[in-house]
Amino acid sequence: MDEVSQLSILVKTIRTKSYNEEAKMQLLMLLLGYIEIVSSVFEKLFKFKHTKLSSDKELEQSQTDFERFIKFVRLIIKGILPNP
Repeated sequence: MDEVSQLSILVKTIRTKSYNEEAKMQLLMLLLGYIEIVSSVFEKLFKFKHTKLSSDKELEQSQTDFERFIKFVRLIIKGILPNP
């Protein structure tokens, strides 16, 4: 199981638990904050690497999934996607 799948399970758990809406939003915003920190670190690592790496389809797919996940969490926080 990859990290994006684990994050998706965590968000699903937060959305389906019986927390009040304010607590759910706080948890999601905290999670999103950590994710954005990690995203910026990886962005800098890829930007300042010394050697060019060969194309890696699995890495590209993981990056795409990660970006989609971040957009999904932002939509939940904005209230565009309702909690179940």
